[in-house]
Amino acid sequence: RTVMDRLLELYRRHGVHVSRQRGVVLPGAAGAARIGDIMDALRAAPPSHLGGVAVRAVEDYLPGARLPPSNVLAFDLEDGARILARPSGTEPKIKFYFEVVTPLRSDLATAEAAAESRIGALELDLLRMVGVEG
Repeated sequence: RTVMDRLLELYRRHGVHVSRQRGVVLPGAAGAARIGDIMDALRAAPPSHLGGVAVRAVEDYLPGARLPPSNVLAFDLEDGARILARPSGTEPKIKFYFEVVTPLRSDLATAEAAAESRIGALELDLLRMVGVEG
C-alpha cells in the first residue's frame, strides 16, 4: 500500500478536514474599537446557528478555565464544523478560523470541494452577522 492509500483510509474513517483563516483589517483607533465591539457582541449574544447549522457549544477562552486567558471564542456546530474568532495580537485585524469535516463518499476532490463550499457558506454568514462583509 502507498501513503496515499493509507491517507484515503484515514479520510474514510475520520472524514476530510479542511480549514481556512480569514483576517479582516480594521485600521486605526476606530478599527480597534470595532474589533472589541465584535468580540463583545459575540460573547454577549453568541449565534445559535451559522451557515444554517445549529451551534452546539460556545467556548470562551478569556476566563482561562482550561488554558491561559486568551481573547478567543470557539463555536462548535452540530455538523462537526468549528469556527474560532480572535483579534490579532500584532495587526489591526480580527481573525476567523474555519474548519469543516466532510465525509469521503466517492473521491477526494469531491469531498474537498464540498468542504470548501461549506467553509465559504460559514464565512459569508459569519462576516455578515458581525457586519464586516467584503
